[in-house]
Amino acid sequence: MKPRIKNFLGNKFVKGGVVFTLANIFVSLFNYLFNSLSAKALGPQGYGEIAALFAYLSIVSVPLGIISTLIIQKLGSVGETRAVYALSFDTWFRSRVRKWWFLFLLPILAIPIVPRITNLSLIASVGLSSIISITMLTGVYMALIQGLQLFTSFSVLSIIQTLIKLIGAILVFWKLGNISTIIFFLVVGNVATYILARLRISSLQRAFTTCKHITFNKRIVHIMRRKQTIIAVCSLISIALLSNADIIFVKKFFSPADAGFYGVWSLFAKILIYIAGPLISVLFIFFADSQQKHTHGKLLTAITTIFLLGTAFSFVVYQQFGNVLLSLIANKSYSPVLNYLPMAALFGGLYGLITIYNNYFIAQNSKGALINTFTVPLYIVSLFIFGHTLQNVVWINIYYGAFVVITTWVWLFVQRNNTI
Repeated sequence: MKPRIKNFLGNKFVKGGVVFTLANIFVSLFNYLFNSLSAKALGPQGYGEIAALFAYLSIVSVPLGIISTLIIQKLGSVGETRAVYALSFDTWFRSRVRKWWFLFLLPILAIPIVPRITNLSLIASVGLSSIISITMLTGVYMALIQGLQLFTSFSVLSIIQTLIKLIGAILVFWKLGNISTIIFFLVVGNVATYILARLRISSLQRAFTTCKHITFNKRIVHIMRRKQTIIAVCSLISIALLSNADIIFVKKFFSPADAGFYGVWSLFAKILIYIAGPLISVLFIFFADSQQKHTHGKLLTAITTIFLLGTAFSFVVYQQFGNVLLSLIANKSYSPVLNYLPMAALFGGLYGLITIYNNYFIAQNSKGALINTFTVPLYIVSLFIFGHTLQNVVWINIYYGAFVVITTWVWLFVQRNNTI
């Protein structure tokens, strides 16, 4: 029994999960303070601007998320040679940045038209475009760090980025700035993360100076034609739409105050995701590791059970202590959110399960990752047809989330029977 416990505790994924969890305590605390101070200092209208900025950023960053996913997936599949592969990719990527540097200026050049397209203010549009340009670089290096299973480094970088973001909210709460201050520190946090992440990867080069690097000859168009790339592209786009289309819809067609109310509701819905963030990151790396394939199914079942219990618990807490929770994150000006706050727990749990299932399917190169892709148009159409009030938008989220989760269970059940 003791050897089993020792082996379990010595597992790199268990250790990584512990590190991620400890780091997540700080990241979650900083994110809570950022959202709370921003909501209180800016009011519903200003906070709606911040929530919409993050929503647009998530959707526009989907291509970067696809590249990051493929990097982690590839490093997980190459086994012990992952370090050489990662460093070779770093060398190749830097050469491409020098060649295609002008691509990183495109988001900046688009600033004049962004406000008309997004309904964001000019300063928020500047922040959005700047962050997109920076994360085109940052995302690659953060993915390399995750794929190399450098859990501590990834955790430290996440803490630093979130802490810098928090500084902006603190200054505004102390009346030492406005929304532009928050956006400035968001940009600074991304720049700092890129510099530190690149330095971390560069530090590994010295340890592998004698190793022969791998040559990357395939063009992007060849990579994009791969089945696994197409599946990842479609599934990640659909996940981004599920997470952010409602916020963008409300920002575009509702009043600025309603956008702020809905931003706070969405924040409550995603609290479960924030708490489970490290677990979800470790799970994807775990599912991408071919050496752990024999335990994937059992772990997925266990995680599903935990999420369902967590969702039920969150629903009760939101229902019984809504006033207290709202006062901790915002203030009385957001009181209309209380009318549908418990529903945030339901959608949060469903969205969390959908994200985990999607990561599992991508890691397995399974067509199950397309479940959300083929159904998300129904979600978008429902918003336009039935989303005339905030409460209707809330229920559309819940109905659609339940539909996707149940469909996924049916898919997994059928696939399991086919392999028996």
